[in-house]
Parts: sequence; structure tokens; C-alpha cells
Amino acid sequence: MLIQRFNTAKSLILEVGHELRQFFLRHDLIDFSFKEAKEIVTKADKLSNEQIINSLRELYPQDTFFSEEGEKLYSKTMWLIDPLDGTTNFTLGLHFWDISIAYVNNNVPVFGIVYAPMLDMLFYAYKGKGAYLWNERLEIKNTDPHIVPITFRFGYHVDSTGQLGCNYSLECNKRDIRCRQLGATALELAFVAYNKLSGMVVMGANSYDIVAGTLIVQESGGVVNNLNKKIWKFGEPNLFAGSQKAWEEVSRLITL
Repeated sequence: MLIQRFNTAKSLILEVGHELRQFFLRHDLIDFSFKEAKEIVTKADKLSNEQIINSLRELYPQDTFFSEEGEKLYSKTMWLIDPLDGTTNFTLGLHFWDISIAYVNNNVPVFGIVYAPMLDMLFYAYKGKGAYLWNERLEIKNTDPHIVPITFRFGYHVDSTGQLGCNYSLECNKRDIRCRQLGATALELAFVAYNKLSGMVVMGANSYDIVAGTLIVQESGGVVNNLNKKIWKFGEPNLFAGSQKAWEEVSRLITL
């Protein structure tokens, strides 16, 4: 049953998060290398990935896994795992990082869970049942991006997407829109649902980066659209997630 998978993933993400927290606090143990596109990967990424997938596979041996640091077996029904979202922050000793787990059934996101161990914040959503921070129901307010910041992520590649992201940032500044990059996509999306950010623009993401967070925003009543100004669909790499007021501002700035 899917609800059983959801409950399993909630318990597992807390368990792995506790171990990553201990690893983080022993900062002298953090060793990292570079993978493609100048992205950092640490032993913590790999250990987290291994523990999550091995634990889930033991219970659900027929399931498919799509993970940033491990298996990338794409399927209509699968687990989406980012074992350490915000690796650069992690290596620098910054607390803004998380673990993200989502489950997709027949191309429909069913649940998403984001846990930030150093902040001890557990965000989760189940389709049709709302979004929560621990046991507190989340509900998006119509926050103003001139007051409550927007964040964005457009990756490492200096290509048309990267140029678009740079142009977007400049246009935000011209219009006095508070625009930031925080370095942990899933957690930023969760903070949108928590009304600490008015929105987030994502360009060129993988599904494991965004599905858990976008479901949390959707289930909290937020807007989730693609950058062609239509409702975002699973599998699309570009999106906006946030308040209606923030969307009205951002949608004027972006043309793909």
C-alpha cells in the first residue's frame, strides 16, 4: 500500500537525518570530490543514498529508484531520492541542507518528504491530504515578493538556461523584488509552503530535486506553474512555485 510506503519513508528520513547530523557535526570528517558540472559529492551523500535505497529495497524489492547519487532507473512508478540536497552548504558547515524523498505512481506524485536535520524541520505532503511541518498544517499566504524574498536555482551550466537565470535575477533587482539563492532546492520549496519565502523559480532541475517540494507547495495551496505560464506537470524541469502575488510578478519577467 502507498500509505505504508509513506510512513516507512517518514521514519527512514528521520533515522538517516540523525546520522547525517552527527556526520555534519564532526566537520573534520567531511571529505568531498567533484562530479560532473562542478557539483560536489561527499561521503555523506553516498552513505545517505546507500542507507535509504537499501532500507527501502529490503521492504519493497520490486520498486524502482531514481536517485541523484545512485540508481537512475526512470519509470512511471518510482522513488525519487536526493540523499543530501545542499551539499555545498553541508561542506561549508552551513545548516541549510536536507534530505528529500518522493514517490510517484503512474507519473503522479503521491507523497513528498523533506527533512532538514540541523533545523529539525520535517515537511511532508500526501496528495489530497494537505502539507505539514511536523503536525502543523501548512497554508500558503499571498506573500508579496517585494517584502518576502523569492529564491531561484538555475544550476551550474553556462548555457541558455544559465543566461536566462542571470537575466531574471537582474530584472528582479531592477523591480525591487527580493531575490536570493540559498542552495538547497527541496528545502527552499518547503520554506515557500511555510511562508518564509514568497516563491521559487527553478530552471533545469531533475525530478529528484523538485518533486517532494512541489507537492508540499501544491498541498499547501500554492501556485505551481511551468515557465510557459501553464500548470506544471511531473517531468518538466522548469517551474515557479509560490504565492499568487509572487507568480503575478515573476510571470512578467520570464519568457522561455
